[in-house]
Amino acid sequence: MPIGVQLYQLSDELNRDLAGSLKKIAAIGYSFVEAPSFYGAKPAVFGDSLKAAGLSCIGGGVVPNSIAPGDKSLETHSAQLFDDFVAAGFTDAVCVIPPLPKRMRSAMPASVEEAFSQFTAADWREAGTFLNAAGEQAKKAGLQLAYHNHGWEFRPAGSGGELGYDILAASTDPSLVQFELDCGWVASQGLDPTTYVRKYGQRISFMHIKDIARPLQPGERLQTVAVGKGIIDWPSLFAAAKGTALRHYYVELEPPFDTVWQTVRESHDYLQSLKV
Repeated sequence: MPIGVQLYQLSDELNRDLAGSLKKIAAIGYSFVEAPSFYGAKPAVFGDSLKAAGLSCIGGGVVPNSIAPGDKSLETHSAQLFDDFVAAGFTDAVCVIPPLPKRMRSAMPASVEEAFSQFTAADWREAGTFLNAAGEQAKKAGLQLAYHNHGWEFRPAGSGGELGYDILAASTDPSLVQFELDCGWVASQGLDPTTYVRKYGQRISFMHIKDIARPLQPGERLQTVAVGKGIIDWPSLFAAAKGTALRHYYVELEPPFDTVWQTVRESHDYLQSLKV
């Protein structure tokens, strides 16, 4: 399977020099990328820039609700977002955070972290309903919707103790909503992402290959490292992914990005050594 990279951690470089940075990514050996934005280019021009660099991109990120002023979200601009993705040559749209429940729309908590940490089982079911509707819209546009997790989905939701991820899986139609499993965020909660590859293998179209130094500690930011240098057992995970619905995987880091090119290269070389 071709080794991919999420462009998020390279955004500063891409904003300064789109064509040059894409060529540098390809020179490392990556052949697929996932895009959080078009970096100031028109969608079709962005797609042409990828081709010129010898790269392919089938998916981009979208937010469900407009949290920051000016956000274009699934709630407010789904038709435009999907049209842009089609123009860029994408086939998939990835919802990168949970939809906010209606109860939080008028009185938003102080931070996104606080909001998502307060999700109840009912909130996750409401999120599932939202994603199903967005998935229907995406399908009409010729796209497949996927949902990308962070750590919030793997915390008990309410008194029942169910995890948000399991509630989302039960609340969404597999034909409308697939999953992009962020392995690092699963591990951040002290869980083994391989367990979820086995459990939801036919729902997981994509994975973020993110390695971490240790599970997340209270009050700290997630500490990512080059893939293969952290706590995740990647050979076991990729063995479990054989025969699943997995189509692509992408290396991703979390800030700070002081040594991003070196880490992205080391991660590629490690994954190449696994021959997955």
